[in-house]
Amino acid sequence: MLETRQALPIWTGRDGLIDAVRNHEVVVVLGETGSGKTTQLPQFLLESGLTKQKIGVTQPRRVAAMSLAQRVSTETGTQCAHERTLRTDLIIGTLKSIMERRKAASMDPLKVVIMSATLDAEKFSHFFNNAPVLYVKGRQHPVTIYNSSEDLQDYLDASLKTILQIHQSAPLPGDILVFLPGQEEIQTLGASLKLYADNNTLKCDLNILQLYASLSPSQQQKVFEQTPENTRKVILSTNVAETSITIAGVKHVIDTGLARERKFYTSNGGVGIDTLFVKPISKSAAMQRAGRAGRESAGNCYRLYTEKTFLGLSNTTSPEIERTNLNFAILQLKAISEKTYEEFEWLDTPSTEAIQQANMSLYGLGALDCDGCITELGRRIAGMPLDPAIAKMLLSASSGGCVSNILSLCALLSVDSPIYTSTTNEGDDNTRERFASRHGDHIALLNIWNAYQDVVKAGTIVDVKEWCQSNKLSQRTLRRAKDIRGQLEHQCKKEGMDVELSTTDEELILKCVLEDKVMEHIAKLSTSN
Repeated sequence: MLETRQALPIWTGRDGLIDAVRNHEVVVVLGETGSGKTTQLPQFLLESGLTKQKIGVTQPRRVAAMSLAQRVSTETGTQCAHERTLRTDLIIGTLKSIMERRKAASMDPLKVVIMSATLDAEKFSHFFNNAPVLYVKGRQHPVTIYNSSEDLQDYLDASLKTILQIHQSAPLPGDILVFLPGQEEIQTLGASLKLYADNNTLKCDLNILQLYASLSPSQQQKVFEQTPENTRKVILSTNVAETSITIAGVKHVIDTGLARERKFYTSNGGVGIDTLFVKPISKSAAMQRAGRAGRESAGNCYRLYTEKTFLGLSNTTSPEIERTNLNFAILQLKAISEKTYEEFEWLDTPSTEAIQQANMSLYGLGALDCDGCITELGRRIAGMPLDPAIAKMLLSASSGGCVSNILSLCALLSVDSPIYTSTTNEGDDNTRERFASRHGDHIALLNIWNAYQDVVKAGTIVDVKEWCQSNKLSQRTLRRAKDIRGQLEHQCKKEGMDVELSTTDEELILKCVLEDKVMEHIAKLSTSN
């Protein structure tokens, strides 16, 4: 294992990196793809004795966090804990505030190392008072770029044709990585590719794998396994494979040039809307995608868009804090910081409209008072690892005698993965009809949960799996909801709530959901035209 670590490009700069961290509170490390910065630098600091055995490592994506944790735990011979969801911009601003307070109190300095292959190093350096920037060379091999002669509207059909052309003409070994906007497109292309592979005689086996955030860890891990002989691996992935992870064996990348991005739209009346939409990626993202083909040897990148389109892309992806709902971030900031959001030092300052939207929403929940100060209820809400509106709903459940029901509902609403596995409207409609309630989607979700729990308690593992498949429900999502529910139950007990309080009265549950306008985005179906 040590020989493998020493072969990484970052190893030659080990002493210099340790010295830089020893002599500065903040260090910015810009490391090329494949340099080993993500897995090795935390170990360098651990081995140097600088850290007092305490190192916090954050990753913006769950897949990368789990892959990193698994790799480092293997190399250090330690057990791997589960990942945490992190709000990077809030962390960065808070870290700077903590560093200033520790310095003013003559406490031991907090050391911060920021690493990336793509970040604006000078921007981070300036934010942290001109922190030194260190550059680490990578192990990138040449990648030949092939642009389409015209922009292709049907990128799924174009992806399928390109995969098959590569598979028929390119020698082995050489796996294919395809970047697609989202899970639905991945499943659609995967089904088409499997149909072709099953009904045609190919020169070797085609192993079709999928990679997106809501897959189970065991399914995600399959893409990192070594490809068998006389087999070509095809990985259909979202942008989770762009950075921080290495998939061995990839020599061919197909880039649709698209990604799903979250955008928060403010609106008149104080209610904003979170949406996911497909949009062109940035130049930086396109270069990262192409680089995946050159991690181990020379490779090829097939862009399903023209060079002119590439040149017209934005240079970088806009920071999430500029396009997301700030309710959670603003409330957390008010709970943990003495500074107002105007005084808080943001790496990228959110828009005034987004901050005003968050303040209006939090005031409506009772989390902030008319002066914008956090209330006692706001502090209780901030203590819950939930969207503020969902946290308020849970804290209000005691008065309705339905804490157990709302616990389950909050867990289901907090899972970041689709509960339905079908990509067809027909499959989803059949499931919804089976569990539907005249009282709306919230009760329908609880009906799904209760039926799932009945099968879990009475059946075997096989029974549960078959039940989920027959109802086109994601077993992984329901398991995740169960884990979240357990965490929330522990938090409720700390609040002194009776987590056994339950009711079968659907109207009472719905009243708790709608109480005090907790949920903003609720509509009533009109029976008239």
